[in-house]
Amino acid sequence: IIDSGQHGYGTELESILFTIKEQNLVDGDKLVSFFWDMFIIDALIGNFDRHNGNWGFLRNRKTDEVSIAPVFDCGSSLNSQASEEDMKTIMSDNNQLKIRVYDRPVSAIQVKNKKIRYFDFLKETENRDCIKSLKKITEKIDFGIIDGMIESVPFFSDTMKEFYRFILRKRKEMILENALGKKTC
Repeated sequence: IIDSGQHGYGTELESILFTIKEQNLVDGDKLVSFFWDMFIIDALIGNFDRHNGNWGFLRNRKTDEVSIAPVFDCGSSLNSQASEEDMKTIMSDNNQLKIRVYDRPVSAIQVKNKKIRYFDFLKETENRDCIKSLKKITEKIDFGIIDGMIESVPFFSDTMKEFYRFILRKRKEMILENALGKKTC
């Protein structure tokens, strides 16, 4: 599918959107919507490793049917490298919280060779497909379901559970809702 010097592993947004437009395996509108939905979720969970090598298509070898693959490889999310002490600090220190929401992590996707800071990109973008996904995903976030998922993980400590509930709410509020409040279309 990818005919480029990057072999599909590029991270430049313009190149990714061009590739989506040029592919002919799945409906282009559905793929654009999927990409931006995934981008918004990555902003929520703080995924710093979404590149063209960890999203794509599934092909049934028997029928040759192609579909968009479910989202996978989100291991670089939710401050995965933070210790419990880091988590406590982020929850209690507003300056550390702002750093973990606005400055780190950033997206692996780039604009003009610079990694995207999720909030800055979302508040400034005029990309209608991105804005549409921002509205759709922000409205669908259900913390009742998310909290239940967090509580069901047996190896999460109480601190981890508290942190994941906290950071997801803060990222939704500070990134998604704040950027959405600046959109008029």
